[in-house]
Amino acid sequence: MMRKTVIFMLAALCAVSCFKDPNFDPISGESGSVSPASRVKTEETRHVLLMVSAGYNSLSSYLTDDLEDLASGSLPLFNRQADVLLVLSRLPQNRLSSTNAPVLFRMYADKNGEVARDTLLTWGTSTPLCTPDMLADALNYVKDHFPAKGYGMVFSSHASGWIPQIEAKSGTKTVGQDKQGSSSFEIDMEEFAAAIPLRMDYILFDACFMGCVEVAWQLREKADIVGFSPAEVLAEGFVYKTLTQRLFQKTPDPVAVCRDYFEQYNPVSGSATITVVDTRKMDRLATVCKQLFQKYREGIYSLEWTDVQYYFRPGFAYSADVKHLFDIQDILVQAGISAEDKAGFDAALKECILYEAHTPQFLSVPLTRACGLSMYLPTSGTYELTSYYAGHVAWNKATELIVMK
Repeated sequence: MMRKTVIFMLAALCAVSCFKDPNFDPISGESGSVSPASRVKTEETRHVLLMVSAGYNSLSSYLTDDLEDLASGSLPLFNRQADVLLVLSRLPQNRLSSTNAPVLFRMYADKNGEVARDTLLTWGTSTPLCTPDMLADALNYVKDHFPAKGYGMVFSSHASGWIPQIEAKSGTKTVGQDKQGSSSFEIDMEEFAAAIPLRMDYILFDACFMGCVEVAWQLREKADIVGFSPAEVLAEGFVYKTLTQRLFQKTPDPVAVCRDYFEQYNPVSGSATITVVDTRKMDRLATVCKQLFQKYREGIYSLEWTDVQYYFRPGFAYSADVKHLFDIQDILVQAGISAEDKAGFDAALKECILYEAHTPQFLSVPLTRACGLSMYLPTSGTYELTSYYAGHVAWNKATELIVMK
């Protein structure tokens, strides 16, 4: 993910606009007095949003700016029926800091309309945020202490889709990244899904390369809606000043968040991709793809990667590590799919894609044959990566793109 230089740091957010509510009760998970019995139960009315800001890496200043923008937007009030905004972060207090601890806090507007913060959980300074255990700990706390009608997550960090850590090299991130000296802690997509203990209304990734069919399928039992970019995410990422306005409605609108993201770049910079998938409607796509992968297997396995629409920048520093992001529709087209079969595929794809937008090109990469969803091209990867895909990636188990002999 690439971001612009920013001025505001998290230290300023904490020192100027936030304070620890002295009435916070870590047992009940709520501050203030108990609601009168006559009120509607909170789990029937409110929504909980968890913002995961995994920026203990080269994005620290950029994600700090996001939290500043988040604080300047429309924050929920503080009462038992109000929506709940939670932030899980591990950001350096300044560029020289290397000892800041992960923290889970609640952000809201106090009775005077000022930004306030309750620190709910802290971990040790040597504890990386980007591990499955950390994510599970935080989400289990949210589930246990904040009953709600619905839950959502916005995840912001480095990322590279479904690619496993066994293939990760200097420029590659899996889902999130937490740097500690020469070590890098990251979460595989399989681990990420397994760490989520509750059904979510949506998960939005403000991170590069997450717009893979493999990611959407892996999360189909964890989130109704997944929003992500098949290519990189540039500059400011999501529009955090309006994020809560979009998501704290009677019915949260994750599509609007993604539309806001795209519209801030188009046509100004001309480089953005975004896709929103309804995972509940992916079964038909998987069924169709399984049939097509079998029918056109020979064509798929004869493709040169340069002949297929890709979402990465060839020759760039990271390209050798993420050369697995090819347009799912164009793979079939270049493999020789018939007009009739393509019509069936397109119908299944349309059924599960709620929103898709991309500029004519992404930096140096033309997007002339982009449908908004990437997939692994078997001929583009190593034997090790292909073997991992065959044995671990849920999308492959459902569709048999790769059948190992």
